[in-house]
Amino acid sequence: MPLKIGDINGSVANNNSSDLENRTTPLLLQMETEALPQASRYRITFSAEQLETLEGLQFTLQFDSNKFTLEALNEGIIQTENVGYSQLEEGRILISWNIAEADAKKQGKLFELILLANEVSAKAPTVQLIEQPLVAEAYLQGNLVKPIALQPIITPENTFQVYQNEPNPFFHQTSVAFNLPEDGWVELTVFDTKGREVTSLQHFYQAGYHTLELSPKNLQAATGVLYYTLKSSNYSETRKMIRLE
Repeated sequence: MPLKIGDINGSVANNNSSDLENRTTPLLLQMETEALPQASRYRITFSAEQLETLEGLQFTLQFDSNKFTLEALNEGIIQTENVGYSQLEEGRILISWNIAEADAKKQGKLFELILLANEVSAKAPTVQLIEQPLVAEAYLQGNLVKPIALQPIITPENTFQVYQNEPNPFFHQTSVAFNLPEDGWVELTVFDTKGREVTSLQHFYQAGYHTLELSPKNLQAATGVLYYTLKSSNYSETRKMIRLE
């Protein structure tokens, strides 16, 4: 996927205002790395603590561009305009965000990276903070400045996982992928925003990665925002999808 060069070009000056009080306790960015079912792809999800008092962030991420290629950056609280790609060839991604740039304070993930391994046998990518060109700092209410640290979280491959349907949004047909840690019966239920069941599918699967296809045959005339819940004997997860008219 072609990446648009953002407004951040490495010329942003570091904020060293004497009016702000520096704190040594870092703000932790949780960084969850998950192997995707598509070959040699990894999703890295960034989230943060203290979102209710967070007013701004700036930092530089570094990954090995010889081993991995940035395939996509999925927006969360941090939007495309807050991301700079001027040093992407060197594996650097620049982030600069403040609450004034958001419609409202949102809860949830900051953003996601999708990294594609240049070699099939590559291990999970290592992403780290570096201090140039943007020093890693978080700005909180009360004129507080904190350093930022990454807290890696690795998702084991032998866990129950329900993936976002693809494509999404969709017109006619979409696929729901999931991973089972053990053999068993699986039920996929689709329902609308009023909780009315649209369809329910049941199958027995062996442990591992599988996909289920949803088409007009089972979705019927249901459109708009829909939810799907995938249940096994010990696990359950619900996600949202959108079917266009």
